[in-house]
Amino acid sequence: MTIIKLILIMELLLALPSVIHATVFQYFDEDGTLIVTDSPDGLRKVKPKRFTPDKEPLEQPEAVKELPKTVKTDYKKDVQYNYYPVTGRNLQEVVASADRNGPFDSKESRNYPAQTRWRLGWSYNFDYSSKREGEYIHVALNIFDINLNSDITVILPMISEGTELNPHDLELWGKYVKGLLEHENDHVRITTDPFYWDEARKTISGIKELILPYGGHSDMDSVIKDTVKAETGKMGHNLMKEIKMRNDEYDRVTEHGLKPEMRDIFFSR
Repeated sequence: MTIIKLILIMELLLALPSVIHATVFQYFDEDGTLIVTDSPDGLRKVKPKRFTPDKEPLEQPEAVKELPKTVKTDYKKDVQYNYYPVTGRNLQEVVASADRNGPFDSKESRNYPAQTRWRLGWSYNFDYSSKREGEYIHVALNIFDINLNSDITVILPMISEGTELNPHDLELWGKYVKGLLEHENDHVRITTDPFYWDEARKTISGIKELILPYGGHSDMDSVIKDTVKAETGKMGHNLMKEIKMRNDEYDRVTEHGLKPEMRDIFFSR
């Protein structure tokens, strides 16, 4: 091989865009705010605030014992169920205790006897090649291995130790909690609707190219990676807002579970 041919081959190789690989982790709260990024720990890295500051939440197995055996409850997989204590001398007082001491909704400035809190997010890999032309960078993208994750907690009332109800009131209390659980599980159903996740995968993987201004004063690869994360961050924000709007609409239609007969009408639309 002559020196001239070797030089031509080297120039050709240098002219070809190199392929760079990157991994991104992004997680959002229900308002669409980005809370975690670039962490394989994902949602585990940011612990949600405890609902009861003076007492650890009670987990499902212990709480279930408080309900009558005749009341069947439906607990969803991959959802954490936490309980806060309520007390009273009869059913009316116990329900009133739940209304007073339940989770506080800061936007509505009131307490509810039950609530679903959620955070969602994704991780993905992407390869890209880039070419600088004047003051712009032309980027070819391939986003793949998109994994979706959720962190959902349902908060419910539980009769505190030492509170005694007569069998009839206890039976009615069990049905009351079951109604709360069904309503919150509907929020879980909305939040984890495969429709949203399918749309998220399509939208993210649909980013195929970018044209970015570049003045040459910063690292080009960093500019590209930050832009890709910013683009998918916007998508995450919009997705969370859309899911929250549907959850809010469900509460409006069912009046926060007071009209359970509206459930089927809402989900059939």
